[in-house]
Amino acid sequence: MAKVKFASLGEHIGIASVRNVINYCMKEGRVLACNTFLPCAAEEFLAIQRYFGYDTTAETSIFHLVIAFSYEECFTSEKAIAMLPKIVGAIAFDHQIIAGVHSLTHSGRNNKHIHVAINPVGFRNGAVFPTDYRALGNIRKHAYDVLHEFRNYDCV
Repeated sequence: MAKVKFASLGEHIGIASVRNVINYCMKEGRVLACNTFLPCAAEEFLAIQRYFGYDTTAETSIFHLVIAFSYEECFTSEKAIAMLPKIVGAIAFDHQIIAGVHSLTHSGRNNKHIHVAINPVGFRNGAVFPTDYRALGNIRKHAYDVLHEFRNYDCV
């Protein structure tokens, strides 16, 4: 079964952390989704946060969502690309996102997974991305529902 989790929730503060998460999401060069200008994405994330009065020195400056598929699920890059808007669009509609698909795990196994960088502050109205346990549980449930819809049992 796939895993959906937020990596290091609450630990990413400041421009260096924002750049690190964005660069990691784009590490393998396969950007799936982006609604910001990549060359200055980190600066854009923080500019929106400052515009709406979010304290970029004390509060989380970026969220890092990871969706990892088990080897048995046989998710392809194409399937990941198709499902990503359904997952991220529903949970971060008004937030800047950058998402990339990765093929290898840290142990070198060939498992597809998606990394998503999310600006915690919405660009339309400054709404802060929900991070309480109930909201995170709802995000996971939504992601699992989409994963179930895209699951492929025809792999060998």
